[in-house]
Amino acid sequence: MAIPATREDFIQWCLRKLGAPIIDINLTTEQINDRVDQSVAYWQDFHMEGTQLTYYAYAVQSADITNQYFTLPSNVIGVGRLFDVASTFGSTDIFSITYQVALSEMWNLTSIPVAPYWMALQNIQQLQQVLVGQKPIRYSRMDNILHIDMDWNMIAAGNYLVVEAYIVNDPANLPLIWADSWLQKYACAQIKKNWGEVLCKYTEMPLTGGMKLNGQRILQEGIDEIAALEHEMITSWSTPLGCLIG
Repeated sequence: MAIPATREDFIQWCLRKLGAPIIDINLTTEQINDRVDQSVAYWQDFHMEGTQLTYYAYAVQSADITNQYFTLPSNVIGVGRLFDVASTFGSTDIFSITYQVALSEMWNLTSIPVAPYWMALQNIQQLQQVLVGQKPIRYSRMDNILHIDMDWNMIAAGNYLVVEAYIVNDPANLPLIWADSWLQKYACAQIKKNWGEVLCKYTEMPLTGGMKLNGQRILQEGIDEIAALEHEMITSWSTPLGCLIG
């Protein structure tokens, strides 16, 4: 069996699974592509492999300082946090506390345990959170605009802002996605459901040889398969909630 490696291979695999070319799948190319897009979008939203963590660096423009926001790429699905713009304790310049602690203890790090130094850094980060805190951010996937509630005068055009973001895995760039067994079954079920909806407009459509297609049965099979696969997605393939909020 050939493993789909492109979108067209994937579509043809699904159609063969449903009986083509022996049985004519009465859907247009646009309808089939719509169901594939719908299936990929669901996979990206809920599958643990549907997104990946990345760090996005953005060069600030003059217009961004005026607007007090900037636009993220369209493949960003969520934003975790903004890396501190100007940290008194966490910066690496010569006047920072972190630098001074490292400078004063550098000669001792080769002869004493590193644990006390690590704990000191943790305490410094805690003080940073208590006394300074993080810059509040607001993000909506609908417009891909990241609002940062801070004094934008503290940065200049050309400075970089770095955000922790989640981007969707696009099968156009990662062809191995087309070989995902759950996605294959889900796309087949979506196409079957759409096919059944079309056939339901004709009662027991006759085929060559006296056979008839039962549109209502095909529709119900598609609905049942979709429900079972979506349950499997939530229980087996989605990231556990504890990993997201723990």
